[in-house]
Amino acid sequence: MSPDISSQEIVKAQVNYFKCGGVAISVCMWHVVADGPTAASFISTWAKIANNDGSGGGGGGELNDVGNVVYDCTTFFPPKDIKSLLMSNIKTEELLSNITMKRCVLDGAKISALREAVGNGPYLDRPTRVEAVGALIWKAVMDATGEEYVASIPVNLRNKMEPPLLKNCMGNINQVTFTTDCSLQDDYNCLAGKLHESIKKMDDEYVRKSHESGEYFEYVKNIAAGMTEDPKLLKMLGISSWCRFPFYESDFGWGKPVWVTPAMISRGVFLLDTKDGHGIEAWIGLPEEIMAKFEKDPRVCDYVSFTPN
Repeated sequence: MSPDISSQEIVKAQVNYFKCGGVAISVCMWHVVADGPTAASFISTWAKIANNDGSGGGGGGELNDVGNVVYDCTTFFPPKDIKSLLMSNIKTEELLSNITMKRCVLDGAKISALREAVGNGPYLDRPTRVEAVGALIWKAVMDATGEEYVASIPVNLRNKMEPPLLKNCMGNINQVTFTTDCSLQDDYNCLAGKLHESIKKMDDEYVRKSHESGEYFEYVKNIAAGMTEDPKLLKMLGISSWCRFPFYESDFGWGKPVWVTPAMISRGVFLLDTKDGHGIEAWIGLPEEIMAKFEKDPRVCDYVSFTPN
């Protein structure tokens, strides 16, 4: 963080033109002020403006979203000193060294089959797409390491509050939930059930209580301190879902995107929709030796393609 907050770069964008005629737009936003839904809302609104949508030309629609953006959510989430939680402090060279990022895809048919298989048990009858894929990857990582890992999942709080916050609230309006009591013996149904329960507990009462008391902030500070002091001791798998965000609907005037993807090196899992909206593309960051075992996991190979078109 810059000592002078006014000099902090909030958003960076780069437009890339290729000889084939293709165009790629890269956007980087400071996570302190923007989460996934904020980024999606920003890009969607930017695209509408660029495409002259709502101004008598282009798409010819109504640009209602701009007037409904909420910038100040400090009533719900009072400002805190977060210098110790900045990614530059937590994502140290040691934590990111030897990390390999792999892209893998589960198409719609594989997702349906996986949900049926994962849902066959006493803990959860019908997992969501994210719960099923998350359980598959989580189990495979624990099997590859031979160690128990806690799963952490950022949860969008906009629709968890009563009354719900507007979807266009600007900010980092999420809270990370953590699974507990994980075991190497847990099967996919059990792990999916734990993901489901962790997300389900994020209701209005829980969120308000944890923020008003400062309990959540102190918990995250302790985790960040542990990651900084000795990253190897922290057995945690972050699973972030960008599924159902309208990235593929953003039309700057050249048509809708052919491919949307994150661009980062990080230890964890990022899930987002495939272009058809039925499959899931997963970006997974693991140490090289763990990734080599992960790719050979027979259950992973049953559902995942590591060489998609």
